[in-house]
Amino acid sequence: MHRKTRHRKMSRNCYRGPAALGLALILGACAKPALNTTGLAAAADETQAPAFLRDPVSRLYYDGDSDDLHTAGLGIEGLRAAAPAFADPLAPTTRELRRNRIHYNYNAIVNTAAAGGFGTRFGPAPGSEKVAGHEYLTVSRYPDGSVAAVLMVQVPDNLDRNRPCIVTAPSSGSRGVYGAIGTAGAWGLTRNCVVAYTDKGTGTGFYFPATGEGTGTGYDLHGRVNDGANAVFSAAATSGPHRVAVKHSHSGHNVEKDWGRFVLQSVQLAFYLLNHHHGREQTFTRANTLVIASSISNGGASSVRAAEQDEGDWIDAVVVAEPNLALPAGLELPVYDSAGRLPAVRTLLDISTHFALYQGCAALAPGLQAAPLAVALTPPLREAYGNRCLALAARGLLGDSPGAESTDPKALAELAQQALLDYGILADTLALGPFSSAIQLWESLAVTYTNAYGRYRAQAPACRVSFAAIDATGQPSAPAPVLQAALPSLSSGIPPTGGLALIDDSAGGIELVRTLPRGAGTDRGLDTLLCLRRALAAEAVQQGLGEIIASADLQGKPAIIVHGRDDHLINVNHSSRPYLALNRQREGEQSRLHYYEVTHGQHFDALLRIPDFARNYVPLHYYFEQALDLMWEHLAAQRPLPPSQVIRAQPGGAAAPQLPAIAPAPGNNAIKFTGAKIIIP
Repeated sequence: MHRKTRHRKMSRNCYRGPAALGLALILGACAKPALNTTGLAAAADETQAPAFLRDPVSRLYYDGDSDDLHTAGLGIEGLRAAAPAFADPLAPTTRELRRNRIHYNYNAIVNTAAAGGFGTRFGPAPGSEKVAGHEYLTVSRYPDGSVAAVLMVQVPDNLDRNRPCIVTAPSSGSRGVYGAIGTAGAWGLTRNCVVAYTDKGTGTGFYFPATGEGTGTGYDLHGRVNDGANAVFSAAATSGPHRVAVKHSHSGHNVEKDWGRFVLQSVQLAFYLLNHHHGREQTFTRANTLVIASSISNGGASSVRAAEQDEGDWIDAVVVAEPNLALPAGLELPVYDSAGRLPAVRTLLDISTHFALYQGCAALAPGLQAAPLAVALTPPLREAYGNRCLALAARGLLGDSPGAESTDPKALAELAQQALLDYGILADTLALGPFSSAIQLWESLAVTYTNAYGRYRAQAPACRVSFAAIDATGQPSAPAPVLQAALPSLSSGIPPTGGLALIDDSAGGIELVRTLPRGAGTDRGLDTLLCLRRALAAEAVQQGLGEIIASADLQGKPAIIVHGRDDHLINVNHSSRPYLALNRQREGEQSRLHYYEVTHGQHFDALLRIPDFARNYVPLHYYFEQALDLMWEHLAAQRPLPPSQVIRAQPGGAAAPQLPAIAPAPGNNAIKFTGAKIIIP
């Protein structure tokens, strides 16, 4: 394999244009971001144990038949089938928990159905999915001794020693360490690469404080129920009986600020373990081993931040999809599409607290009644959100136009929908509004990220919204032992999930969704959502937001971002599009970032197994894997990357979707760079 050319550090050019909001954040982003290097290994020697490695490393071997690195022995058909049952539901074994965590996370992110193209258009080819090799598991810690993140390295037996490679796979969303097993993990393993995982400090860090004397109950890094002394996360107390503390929300560390650091730690750990356990025949170094930082969603953002913060040249390239990239609030950039210039950038928390207020009402707009999965908005929820519309109007939150005086929820819903559009999102992304309202998506994000950025603890959560298992009436209750034992294999890491609900303690300690007005009742939850909206401006929350801002300086590394234009969760106007522009300002003509925007692509590929979704959307994962293939050829064979472009994919309806390849010569679909302007067709 050719010796790699290291990347020249690029100068950092500062954006000086006007901005409506967040001036301090913008000015802060102009400086080189301060990297918290606590626990990072010195960049001198890949053979030495990293400084952050203070805990034992679990080492297990999987034979590629009865069990394996990729599918836990399930194979493709096992992944498609229902999750296997535990032999003893009250005491699942470590192997059973691992198997079901892999099954759950794979199916929560990827459409594994054969009809959707899994195993043919994307994903592992049948017969190649079971991968033998070693799996290593450990943690890194904060200076106070608490667990910072779970780290995992998978070394396949078929590692290509002639072209050794490492792929990072930080978890998407708030998932545990197996959260990217079906995305970046799957691609890396089937390419005979080592895969370096991290849960980014989120994961299934649930903790149930003791109701009397003694320690509470949490989970160890294998997902086993454990006492507080050995749990990956614990809390001193919660805000009430039966409440649950959650690591992403309540750690007090604002873990997102360290996401890039955790990815770099996973890479350094991978090099060390490769050399310590597999390096008798050769030494693996940054000069002879390709490293691609990858993953999707929050995991994708983590890999981008790792590349930005990579002072030791650990990373060679970046390939991510639908990344949640935090940019300075109010930043205005010269990006144009058919509707004109992009609006000022907003953070995900700003969008989430706004959508939590308006999306439920907006979901009743007449134009959305045939939207994908609109049936998820049940008649009782429709009635309740209709009353939410009336409550918004009564508070003057739908403006002062004559229409705001209407008592027709559908008319008010159109005003609520306009309030969402006024936030600079693409209109087509609103089609998933009924679905996101039904699953409390925006309330969930507003609660978790407000707590995380503001460093609120479980005993005094932001706006008095807590987490708990509930009984049939929506009241907090002790979790069923079966649920508690299985929670790591049932959870996305962010409530509501795995039987845990959002509890509004300001409304008498009841499930938040049940505070919606029924009949002529009062909208008891509206004040809580307004509280979360106000909390956005709190000094502690703004400080936390300031700690997570991306620099957009990729230091000359080749990079690809893939994003679906119809992404309802991470809107392209507030993430990938402005990041592309800011990167051009930082790195100028020497930028090596390529952006591929996919029409009819959205955030929840796993839902494409539902016909209603498949009729409207295309698999973004297909293009994520294609981008990884392109980057591999670019690094290994110096093939040029296709230019930035819009890919005109089309859903197939009853037939297969039309998925044109990323084009080497995109013609009219090319994203144009004209002077300082970026024009997206």
